[in-house]
Amino acid sequence: MNKDKTRLKDLPVLGRRCIFSEFLFGVCYGAWSIAMNFYLAACGINETQIGTLLCLGYLVTAITSFFVGTAGDKYGFPLVMAVGTFLMGASLILVSNVQQLCLFYLGHGIYCAGLGCVMSMEFNLPLSLVKESQRQYSYNLVLAIYFLGSIAGSALCSICLPLFPAENPYRYILMLCAGLYMLLTWFRGRLPRQPANVSHHREHNGVWILLRKRSVRYYLVYGFLTFGLLTLSTGMLNLVLRLWHGMSDRVVGIVFSLNSVAGCAILLLLPAVVRRIELHQISKVTFLLQVVAFVVMTFAPGGLFVGMTILRTATCNILYTSVDSPMLQSVPQQWRGSYAGMRIFSNYIGTSAASMLSGWLIGLKAFQSLFILCAVVACVQILIYQFLCSPFLRRQSIDDLNEN
Repeated sequence: MNKDKTRLKDLPVLGRRCIFSEFLFGVCYGAWSIAMNFYLAACGINETQIGTLLCLGYLVTAITSFFVGTAGDKYGFPLVMAVGTFLMGASLILVSNVQQLCLFYLGHGIYCAGLGCVMSMEFNLPLSLVKESQRQYSYNLVLAIYFLGSIAGSALCSICLPLFPAENPYRYILMLCAGLYMLLTWFRGRLPRQPANVSHHREHNGVWILLRKRSVRYYLVYGFLTFGLLTLSTGMLNLVLRLWHGMSDRVVGIVFSLNSVAGCAILLLLPAVVRRIELHQISKVTFLLQVVAFVVMTFAPGGLFVGMTILRTATCNILYTSVDSPMLQSVPQQWRGSYAGMRIFSNYIGTSAASMLSGWLIGLKAFQSLFILCAVVACVQILIYQFLCSPFLRRQSIDDLNEN
């Protein structure tokens, strides 16, 4: 059981600043997740084409992340992070100033290459700036601040939408996100790097070492299912709300804001729960709640559907803390960049496949089939966690207690 009493004031100054800068990532993602699909639709791109574009882009993320994780171990997390944010900002400048489908593909491909860099370093960089005993607290804090930012990003596409020019306002939102990414490039690229991993021999490459571990292979399968499920259920959620439940764009933005508020709230409450209940017990209950949410979403009217969406987000955030964080921290520090790259690779292979599938189902207006599929995948995820991943995580927890 986690008895960590870390507080914000205990964190090193650079660690705090890095974690607080996660707010800007949240703003960008919260705005991008709504604005990108609506911007493409306003440019005449249909749902199936949007799904294909997202699918190919996430394949780029998967391939990129596989290589940049090792680069982070070798050259430092800040450098890889700065390259990623620069690519994401440059791509949004391109996408928001073109109308041709081929250039949308190019711009989104550049964005997703940058995303692979950023996602591989998103937790590794801030956690490298704090003490080992502060990392679970810092992991939770990164998620909470990220969701606070996503609330502001969603507000840009709802409450603040009338502030932008009426003719395709999403273009200007994407441009604003590009500017924030460039600011993050300047700030995060200047942060100190972790101690160098100087061994270059193939046998000492983190990827090869980690792939030999059964636990890591199971974690990669879990990541594939988790992010595939996330994308199936929320990757094109704004279009589901618009087409299935008839909500206006402003209402969709408000729903995303409420969703982010709930996600942030659960993360702020979670540390107190974690101090009293073991992580694997929290995970079991959370997995079941997730299945319930998907089952109800298959037949729920608009209001109840939104409520189940919020429940799904809450369960997702709990699992980040109770499952994904222990997985990352079970890997030796010198190979965490490699592990993160491999994990993002598996995550985004799942995301890519799910993007294509969700785009196809939404294009067919088969909304109930989409959420039935989500419930089935969630059940498979439970089996993978319970019988393959959980034994290794619980063994690691016992080893940590024995060392202490």
